[in-house]
This record gives sequence, C-alpha cells and structure tokens, in this order.
Amino acid sequence: MARRGRDELGKYVEWGSADIHDRAIRLARDRLSRRNRIVGRLAAAGTACVLIGALGVAWALVPGPRWRAWVGLDAAEQPGASGAREIGARGFAEARRPPAFALPSAPVQAGGKAEALREWSAAPSRAFVDSVGLHVQKSAAAKLGSATRRRIEELGVRQLATAAQARPPLEWMAAVAPPGASILLAIRDFTVTPLEALALLGPRLRSVQLSRPFGRDWVDILKMDEGWAVRDSRVLFELVRSTPALAHLRVVGPAIQQPFDTALFGDLEAWVDEGAFESRPGPLPPEGALLDEEIARARRLFPGKPIVAAKASYCTGATVRRVSEAAQARYIPRILLTHFDRQVLRTYLAPFVDGASARGEDDAGCGLLRSDGSPKAAFGAIKTLLRLMQPEGTGGAARLSMALVGAPADLHSVLLHRADGAFVLALWLARTSGDEDAEIPVTVRFATPMSTVTWLDLRDDRAPHSWQQVSDVSVQVSDAARLLVIAP
Repeated sequence: MARRGRDELGKYVEWGSADIHDRAIRLARDRLSRRNRIVGRLAAAGTACVLIGALGVAWALVPGPRWRAWVGLDAAEQPGASGAREIGARGFAEARRPPAFALPSAPVQAGGKAEALREWSAAPSRAFVDSVGLHVQKSAAAKLGSATRRRIEELGVRQLATAAQARPPLEWMAAVAPPGASILLAIRDFTVTPLEALALLGPRLRSVQLSRPFGRDWVDILKMDEGWAVRDSRVLFELVRSTPALAHLRVVGPAIQQPFDTALFGDLEAWVDEGAFESRPGPLPPEGALLDEEIARARRLFPGKPIVAAKASYCTGATVRRVSEAAQARYIPRILLTHFDRQVLRTYLAPFVDGASARGEDDAGCGLLRSDGSPKAAFGAIKTLLRLMQPEGTGGAARLSMALVGAPADLHSVLLHRADGAFVLALWLARTSGDEDAEIPVTVRFATPMSTVTWLDLRDDRAPHSWQQVSDVSVQVSDAARLLVIAP
C-alpha cells in the first residue's frame, strides 16, 4: 500500500505510487520564480559592465611594458633565455598557473634515495577495470551510428554514464550499451523518471544521479533557488527507496564543480549513497594539490560515502585548458590510476566523442574519439591499459616484496594483482606533459628472482622489453604511465 505524506513544499503526495512522478515534475517546473528571473537579468547586465571595464584595462596595458612582462614576451625575445614561454592558449594558462597547484617541472636527476625492500599491497586489477567509466551523450555520439557501440566494446569499458531529459536519449543508450554494462543515469527536473529509465535500460541501470539544474558560472548559480539540492535529492532518494522495482539502485549526489558548491548544496549526507565531483585539471597534471582539494571537498559534503568522479577530462580543442593529443594520451591513464589510488570509486571520462556541448568551450575537444569517430591517442592508451589488466582467472589482493632504487621525489606508482597471478606495477612522473618524453632511470629490485618481467608502454608504437629470472631490472620512467608486468 502506498505511503502517504507531504513533500518539502507541503503538497500532498503518495510516496511510492505513480503520482510521485507527476508531482516531482510539477515541483521542478515551478521552481524558478519571478524574483529569480529578475536577478538573472541584473546579473547578466553586471557581467556586461565588468567585461567592458576589463577590456578598457587591457587596452591601457597593451602598449606598455607591464603587459609584455606579464605574458612573458620579454623573456621569449631574449636569445637563449631559459625563461622563454610558449605564447598561446596553453602557454598563457601555464604562465598564470596558481603557485599552490604547481608541480615540479624541472628534471629531477636520477640516483634518488634508495628504498629498502618492503611488502607492497596490491589491489585486484579487476577493481581498477571496474573503476573506469565513460560518459556517453547522444548529442555527440548519435551521428556515429552503430560505430559507437563497437568503439565502447573495443575499449573494454563497462561502466557507462549518460544524462537524459527525454525518452529518445534513453532509447538510444539502450541500443548502444553492451549487455554487461552498468549505467549511471543523471536526471534533471524529473522530466525522465527512474521507472521510465528502468523500463528502457533494464538491469543495466545501476545508479541514478541528481544533475545540476543550471550551468557552472556564477550568473547561473544566482538563478538557483535556495535548498534545491537537499529538496530534490530527498525526493529522488525517497522515490527510489519506496519503490520496490527501484530499490537496487544507488543514488549519487550532484557533482561538485566549484569550491562554493559545498555551501550551495547543503547537507546531503542522508539522501545519497555516493558522493560525486568533477575533475577538469587541464592543463595541470592530475596529481597534486588541486586533486587533494577536490577530493577533500567531496568528502566534507558526503562524509562516509564512496566518491565518484562524475566527469573527468583533458581537452584538445580550442579552450584555455587545451593540451595536445599527445599530452592527453599521457594524462588520461594517469588520472585514472591516480583516482583509483586515492580511493575514488569510479571515474567517468567525459565526453566519449568530441562535439557540441551545452558547456561551450569548456568541453571543446575533450573526447577520446574525434567528431568523425576516429580514435585519438588517448583511446589507444586506455584500450591497452585495460586489456593488460583483465586476463582470465580468479585473482584477488596480494603482496609483493620489492624496492625502487633511484626513484625521484615525484615518482608515482600503483601496484595491482591480475587474475592470472601476475603483478602489474604502473610507474610515472607527476610532471607537466608535453609531446616529448623526459626519461629517468629507476631500478626495481625484488626480494626473490621473478620468472618473467616485461616493461610495456601504453603506446602501440613502442616495443616491450622482457627479462627472465631476474631479481632487479632498470627501466626508464617518464611523464607517461608505463607498466611493469611481473610474473613470480
């Protein structure tokens, strides 16, 4: 029998019945008041005034030496100057990088501190594979037709996410998602209900997420009515928990995009099963203080809850966050490995395909596939990474006694245990990536001789190196993650 009660606005509803869907839709459609629309117009007018003032200041600075010194032109024009900077979108972003987020960019000489032999804990490699996801949107990928599904299967990813405000995107997602996929659905304004999504996606629907009703800039933030996150999260959570057909779904909170979101969202702990944040560090490396702050904010807002990265990306399009495709191929495996090492439950790379986005240039060229469906270098790197992590067998967590000799301070590592008994050690330098490798030798020493050790690059054009019956191997590490497959 349906449970009766009142919602946050005092409206009479029958929780668990079909009426909740209509009530939720009406609640969402009535959200924006006349006051909020007026505030939005005033904010837009204020933004225009600020932009006009900024253009005036910039015009005053252009002829003077302060402008030239600010963007680094003086250093770039001096012959042989070591401080010369790349001028352009990426060079400007690098020059203005906040000092708190800076990572070592100067080479660290080999011959660092020799680590003593110790026991390393290795997580199951399958857990890492299950932490890798894709955010797939019909708006960009539909033009590829059936090639979208083939590319998803080729990549080897089973965790998928999408956002839908109508039935057609869900019907399309039902067609392109492989049978064994797990889907996270982001819904906005309840224009698509979880029951409708379950009817179309079936058992592949595993999670539902409350999507932000507006964009991420401060003008849109002013349009949000107070308490929307708590109210809508409660409606979604109680709907899922009171409907037997939906009881298996996990409820994911709205993703944190900005520092002030923790205050804007309110107390969501009681109304979510998992917390969420978005990570777009480009052109900065994925490791470091920026990630520390993103995860800390998520854990403060969702204490005690597992955390997922609802969207993570490095963009190669026309944006101030732009990186080259070669740098994207280095950063994407690193962000996946770093998130896993920091106990982020899942990381959804977004978007899967380049294309137009409601976020404008923020999402320009962030996909693993170009708009014509051709793969970027990052696609091949992830494909190789996942393929090497999931051989046949039943393996779990394990331990391996080893040491890293000559490791620089910014060397990062993740040790995994495959189902066939082999260990996979990922090594990389937490540095800004470019188009060329800056390699440093590091020796991996084992307590006992290993039967076979193979050093692999995630790029297809690099041949692997193998050793048999060795107790130590010397490898060249760089800003690109490389794998040492160790068969005891």
